[in-house]
Amino acid sequence: TIDTEAKAYYLGLMLTDGNVHKMKRNTEQYRIQIALQSQDRDILERFKKELHSSNKIIHYQKDKRDECIFSIHSVKMAYDLSKQGITPNKTFIAELNYNIPPDLFRHYIRGIFDGDGTVYYSNEHLHFGFYGTHKLVTQVQDWLIEQINLTRHKITDKETVSFTTYQKRKDIENFYNLIYTDASFYLKRKKEKFDSYL
Repeated sequence: TIDTEAKAYYLGLMLTDGNVHKMKRNTEQYRIQIALQSQDRDILERFKKELHSSNKIIHYQKDKRDECIFSIHSVKMAYDLSKQGITPNKTFIAELNYNIPPDLFRHYIRGIFDGDGTVYYSNEHLHFGFYGTHKLVTQVQDWLIEQINLTRHKITDKETVSFTTYQKRKDIENFYNLIYTDASFYLKRKKEKFDSYL
């Protein structure tokens, strides 16, 4: 049941940076995991705490980048996540779950942004955006237009991913206020870029 900020946020993060993996074809064994850059370890520590787990967070190198991963094995959690749209091989079918309570939906979007969103400087100006399936990026944009009158931008489709970005100061301020006001869970490095710009 998605009834707290933490659950909504981590569901969004699971949709983008997490996965559910069936261990063996003929048995009901599932591994649920989230992998992040090592500098974002605190978000995995807090996820681990939310689950009351004693499992270790593992560090490893991927493409010359330090990453960390937290995983657990749970059939029940795999089934619960499947009801929320988090299934094995979800990469190319990911879409928004509109069953999240309206008052928690911005936390869900922030989890998605922390997983597959981007915030960066170009020519001394801040840009932010989203990557994902065409459907997911379209849905996120439509929801943000409805909530904060975000400027509608073209969604660019590449071979394996779709994306769109925004750079108007009004959009940056409104997006920032929507997702970070009274927020307890977020990637510090992303929020700090907004903070320094604003």
